[in-house]
Amino acid sequence: MKYYWSFVIPCLLFSSLLTAQTGFREGYIILPEGDTVKGQIDNVNYYQNSIECRFKNKTADSVHTYLPDQLKAYRFTNGKYYISRQLEKGSIFLEFLVNGQLNVFFYQDKDGENHYLLSKDSVPIRELEYVNKVITVDGSMYAYESKRTIGLLEYYTADCPALKYEIEGFKKPDHRNLIELAEKYHRMVCTDHQCIIYEKKIPFSVKLNISPGSNIFFKNVYEDKKGRIYPSIGGSIVFNQPQRNENYYMGIGYVYEADMLESIPLSFIYSESGRKFSPYYSFSIDINHFGLFQEYQAGVKFEQKGFSVLCLAGLKTEYFVVPFAFSPRLCLLYDMKNFGID
Repeated sequence: MKYYWSFVIPCLLFSSLLTAQTGFREGYIILPEGDTVKGQIDNVNYYQNSIECRFKNKTADSVHTYLPDQLKAYRFTNGKYYISRQLEKGSIFLEFLVNGQLNVFFYQDKDGENHYLLSKDSVPIRELEYVNKVITVDGSMYAYESKRTIGLLEYYTADCPALKYEIEGFKKPDHRNLIELAEKYHRMVCTDHQCIIYEKKIPFSVKLNISPGSNIFFKNVYEDKKGRIYPSIGGSIVFNQPQRNENYYMGIGYVYEADMLESIPLSFIYSESGRKFSPYYSFSIDINHFGLFQEYQAGVKFEQKGFSVLCLAGLKTEYFVVPFAFSPRLCLLYDMKNFGID
């Protein structure tokens, strides 16, 4: 047991320290009077970025939090660009995806739902409302898909009838299809200059995780395992969720432990990229045992040129709250692009 705590305490303390400093990247803010101030901006997540801007001036270590009505805009260097706008629900920072004859904006609400808005010089900003759900009519269930998105897109592009056929086949709006449409519309109606695409492209990422470790049982779950240490080896495929959050990942894997114990963990992961040291958190459900067992993990990730080393401390539970084993692991995480998988 002393061995375990000598491993887990440094992992948890270091990951907590990194979390406290996480996400700050080079960028600048634009004050209401138009002045630009360079510094570092906290890149938290899509929702948090839309309601506040946490900024550190280069001349001070303190963090100042700006609300949308206190800034004109802010931008990460060579990255995402946010502008302040007043909507019916209040002031908000909108991510500026496309600046052209048809402007495209984006934000995500606290429930993780994506919202897209359009504007152009002669037409005010409007949200693309998309609804796809099952409704009940006279006791029968029907699939309902709103056509409001198509109507609004046709209204904004009425001066370009060549796009009508393409718009009529439009489904759920997302980054890709709206940027492609806005760029095409701009090329058709404007030959003087190109539109500006501010969107920071987050490529689909697939990683291979190799995770040797051990399980230290302090409660009998598998027969008489209490007090024993069992080595384990596992692997998983991990892929990102860029439309939800650029730091969210999901994974599916297989773990074999001594004495013929097997698990198939379905994992939900928070992991940052682009920093040498960063925190790493995950929660997994063992679908091999119908979700009866779970594991909570926290630790530190060291990233270097396509591969990462993870130093993790895990706690295995049953029924989500009853712990039965510690699980220290030292893992290797490889970016599959290094193996020619794009």
